[in-house]
Amino acid sequence: MNDYIPYEIRSFANQIDPNLDLYWVNNCQKLFSQLDTKQKEMVASQIFQKKFIYWDKKNNSFRLTKEHSFATYITTLEHAGMRNLAEKILTSCNQLEKYSNIEEIANFIEGLVSQVAKIDTEDNILLQKYKNQIKSELIYHIANIIKEKDNIIIPNNERQLNTEILKVFINEVYLKQQLLNFWFKSVPIRELKTFKHSLLKDFTLQQKKLRQLEIIKTSKFFFCLSQPNNKNVNTYSIRRFLNEEKSLISDSIYLNGVGLDITLIDNNNYTDLFRTNILKIVTIEKQISDEVTNFIENLQNLNSNILLPLLTKPLDSSGLNMEKVIEDRLIDFEKNLILNILEPTCEFLKYKINHQDESNYIFVSLKEIFSDILSYFKDFQSQPALLFDSKSKVFFYRLLAWLNLIEKRYSQIFIKQSTEDWKLSNEMMHNSITELSLIIKTSINAYKENLKNIKILEREIEASNGFIGKIFNTKKKKEENLILLKENLNKIKVNAFIDIIRVPKNHPSTTVYLEYEAEISINEKERNYAFSVGENGITRLPIMVQLPEDRSKFNLNEVYHNLNFDINLANQKWV
Repeated sequence: MNDYIPYEIRSFANQIDPNLDLYWVNNCQKLFSQLDTKQKEMVASQIFQKKFIYWDKKNNSFRLTKEHSFATYITTLEHAGMRNLAEKILTSCNQLEKYSNIEEIANFIEGLVSQVAKIDTEDNILLQKYKNQIKSELIYHIANIIKEKDNIIIPNNERQLNTEILKVFINEVYLKQQLLNFWFKSVPIRELKTFKHSLLKDFTLQQKKLRQLEIIKTSKFFFCLSQPNNKNVNTYSIRRFLNEEKSLISDSIYLNGVGLDITLIDNNNYTDLFRTNILKIVTIEKQISDEVTNFIENLQNLNSNILLPLLTKPLDSSGLNMEKVIEDRLIDFEKNLILNILEPTCEFLKYKINHQDESNYIFVSLKEIFSDILSYFKDFQSQPALLFDSKSKVFFYRLLAWLNLIEKRYSQIFIKQSTEDWKLSNEMMHNSITELSLIIKTSINAYKENLKNIKILEREIEASNGFIGKIFNTKKKKEENLILLKENLNKIKVNAFIDIIRVPKNHPSTTVYLEYEAEISINEKERNYAFSVGENGITRLPIMVQLPEDRSKFNLNEVYHNLNFDINLANQKWV
């Protein structure tokens, strides 16, 4: 493919966000210093152009051609209620501009973002779209305010935190994670191994494994963050990162995270402090066997060595239809994901867990692996050949929904339990897809029966044009019955539509309404639901059901055939 950008280059370029990153220009220059002219032009046209990054080829410089303006966006909002709400949010940001104390800044930002997340859109897809847009515009507006702060007041601290590192953490860790959610990118083990400096490829890698750290690479810093003991606590919280807890029985200080300035990586005094501080990161004593850690390490290797290459190698059609090439690649990827990650994980959770700590360890590790998969799948999707490919879009939704669903069903999956309890949990998990199947099957049977009666009646009406029909006036009665049958046909469709969208409300833990719960890009013409399938929701990616917002365009027959196909596919044994 002449327009193919190698994965490593594409991944690096995709991570640059000029609206959040403090040193995005430096990273653009660093990237282009390693590329030939053709690669530069492809990155500029395929990736940077969509980010409104202009590459001045003559001067080899970069500038932003369009900046986000929350105020301008608000003027485009057609919904009066959402516009008034957005105006109040914008006005409240004036207070953030006045704050200089880091604790006040952190409290304000996290509080405001949390309030926006709680806005009730009352199952209105258009309002949900506005809500998501308001959140994005707010995040970019906050980021601009933070970029302009010159001297943040910071309490005395062990880590020698300064204005620069906190600005980067706020914008490129907390705000970026709030913006990207499930596909926020952390540094996987395979990437740490590629760094030349021993501080990263040896020491940091060792500490990541030992303390189950999450490593975030930003435009200038690496951040090493501990996993919270409570899964409801935000790993990327500004307030959590700031916290330095003193021991009640000694002079020890416990940290939730540390930062490493990449430009100072050869400064021994600086890196010694980093080494000292990383040892202060909170780690809870856990009972985790070597068998569990070896299992997770094997999953990580399989992800890097088998799954990742399937999506990073070029899409060469060799005369074949490109849609078919993409479809085959996705099938191959799903097969290998099931055989190498999903099914082995299910078996391990069923038979190998000895302690709750081990379940927690596997849960956190799976989240990290799937976040990595989501990240490189997004890179895969950014290729020109896939920009409008519907199958890759749906596949991404299924990956996203799987991660969402295992979080929802944490207490049914990631606990030490008996075989009987596991079976019961598995049976209950299937209630949503069983109910959905029954609704659609019952509705399609009623629809077909009604349609058959309509056709019979239409033939009878046509036949009643004769002499006998006119004498007994049977045609008029049959025409009246035909109207009733056609009205009933539409009623069957409407009732089926309503019953289908009730299923996720009745089974919230085994379904995902992606526009609301996964914050996917909203097309107000459709809605996407995911349903757990496979053993206990682990061994298969969820089944997707797509419905039009306009009920008159609801095709019951199409949904019926798609669901049957997907259920049969989910039940097949992969070898």
